[in-house]
Amino acid sequence: MELKKLLLSKALPTTTSNYYLEKSPILDKYQPSSQFSNHHQHNLSTLASHLQQIAPALSPEIIEQQSLILPIPSDFMICLNDRHCCICLPTTEENITKRIAGIDGNIWIPMYVSFLNCPPIFGEAAKRDMNIEPEFVVYDILNLISLPYSEIEIKHEWAFNIAYTGEVEKHTVIEIQTWKGIYKIMPINVLALIFVGLHKEAERVSGKRLKSVFVKTTKTQGRIDKDAIRNAVKIARLECTGVKSMPALNVY
Repeated sequence: MELKKLLLSKALPTTTSNYYLEKSPILDKYQPSSQFSNHHQHNLSTLASHLQQIAPALSPEIIEQQSLILPIPSDFMICLNDRHCCICLPTTEENITKRIAGIDGNIWIPMYVSFLNCPPIFGEAAKRDMNIEPEFVVYDILNLISLPYSEIEIKHEWAFNIAYTGEVEKHTVIEIQTWKGIYKIMPINVLALIFVGLHKEAERVSGKRLKSVFVKTTKTQGRIDKDAIRNAVKIARLECTGVKSMPALNVY
């Protein structure tokens, strides 16, 4: 499936607790085909889980302090922590950042994207849509951005469908109900939507134009995962200065 160009607005409403993504990605209209299959469940023991088992235990305080370090000079930093994410802005102290609260007052933002209405939204409002129309909401995106279709462990709680396109090289796609019907979208495009929303919020709080971003994540397992994150940053029209793994953080 040809990867479509993502067209997104830079405007950000500042009077609402919702993160609105002014224009949706160009989605591919769903067409029934033998190339698409139903949910497939496969248990995968990842490298990350092995590393977590053998790594020395660190206190939550040390993990928190280390997560705020900016390894490479960047305009801002994004932390991806399983189903939540946050924005970090540089401080006057060299290589140290500070987590900022979003427009809803929370530091950690749920990584949920809702396609119930146009434009799509992400964050707390998207998570609330789960209680209304769960088939319109995508989450757990870090589990989908780099794994091939055959290695994705399907969760029974997902109301969206996982499929693939291509006969030789199977590319994972998400089949999701939208305000325009059922569409399919590449997982990195969903992550790019989240990056766009975080970028807008970082610029709103800082009052500056920001371009370069460093990404830390608890889900990175290797080069393929990091490349997927870099591609999502590029689709969001940002410059990625680096991607680094980090231990899981306490969400507050």
